[in-house]
Amino acid sequence: MRRCGAALTAFFLALGCCSSAVGAAAVHAMASPRPASTAARLLALARLWGDIKYFHPYLAYRNIDWDGALSTAIPKVEGATTSADYAAAVESMLDALHDPATRVVDRSSDRPTTPHDEEPFVTARDRGGGAALVAFDWNADVSSLTDGTALSIAARTISASKSVVVDLRTPRATTDQQADGVDYAMESQLGKMLLHGETTLPAQRTRWYHGLPNQVAGENWGQYDGGFRTADARRFPGTAPMPRRVAFLADANSYVPRLAVAMARDGSATILTTGGQPDHDDGDTSTLALADGVVAQIRLGEYADVAADAPVAENLDSSGDPVAAAFTRIEKHPAVSQEMARPPMGRFTDDDPDSSPPFPDDAHRLLGVFRIYNAARYFFAYRPLMGDDWDGATLQAIGDVRAARDARSYVLAIERYYAYLHDSHGFVGGRLPATFFGAGVPWKTR
Repeated sequence: MRRCGAALTAFFLALGCCSSAVGAAAVHAMASPRPASTAARLLALARLWGDIKYFHPYLAYRNIDWDGALSTAIPKVEGATTSADYAAAVESMLDALHDPATRVVDRSSDRPTTPHDEEPFVTARDRGGGAALVAFDWNADVSSLTDGTALSIAARTISASKSVVVDLRTPRATTDQQADGVDYAMESQLGKMLLHGETTLPAQRTRWYHGLPNQVAGENWGQYDGGFRTADARRFPGTAPMPRRVAFLADANSYVPRLAVAMARDGSATILTTGGQPDHDDGDTSTLALADGVVAQIRLGEYADVAADAPVAENLDSSGDPVAAAFTRIEKHPAVSQEMARPPMGRFTDDDPDSSPPFPDDAHRLLGVFRIYNAARYFFAYRPLMGDDWDGATLQAIGDVRAARDARSYVLAIERYYAYLHDSHGFVGGRLPATFFGAGVPWKTR
């Protein structure tokens, strides 16, 4: 069961009607050139946690204990002594999403260590008998695509082919740069030559909000609206003079491009795998610099019409050459339209009701601060007019709640933090403030 990180209730009465967080706009934190303090590391964690809380699509429909993931990661961040320790602590929180697109970024994987800079990223080879093979050199420089020469040559090579296999298999997980290169190649003249007629590429959806859902009175209180915003799907015209038999050959490390998904849905291509389902979800992502040079990537979007965990590839039984088996498969079994599961609709979710003890543990006291920080960061209409540094105030609040030794000092730390809002519509309530500070002014008048 999830626990609430605050033994008090925070009210933002001015938030829902005055401010919006439109679209998935992640805010970048600055990386420190020197080892960051624990408070700075926690502030960066708070920013990352909040960006994902409001904009990662999975949290709108999957049962993910995101508060619990944070509460578990906080002690690891506090105990981190190196940048690697800090990165591992952040990764442990992100693991709760089970999303390969949301992770701590390993900068060393952006480019192979020994690239074949003079080799084209994509090539096509005529195998004779009306068959052609399109293949990718995963050690080549993806930027070689920009001059268009290799793509033009590959398109001409397959122009007279009746059967084409696009080999997407790779010995290691496809990097984001390589995935972008695959999409670029498949949506160029090369990809157009695979398709006879027209198809529609998968549409993208992202989270958006107008106002903040009231966590006490419910979603129907005040002016709140939000949900998924779906972008228009893009039509993709083919230039093939005749229908072709097309297979995309993948494995568990592969990225399947948008065009492959669209053609498989239409019945103009088959996606085959030699083992494991490939990655097919081309959701928008953003990178955020945290503390100590650690960089995280988060998912901000997903396909609106194909679920991220939907199986898209058929198993290819092959005891010999998988490429030859793929050609045999599409020659004997023409492609048919493939039904792909759609992602669920989003749903309104609020924070868990207060179930923590009167004086929560360190992690849950910080969870309360993180909630306030991100609600104000995205939804407080007057934040530009505060005249105070909200990040600086949050650093102080992090130190104050960590230093709190009892419930009273915890409430005072939150009250002090709230004072930076400079807004009478923002106040602190709940059983603890009422217990410690709920009485009237101690004097009598006659």
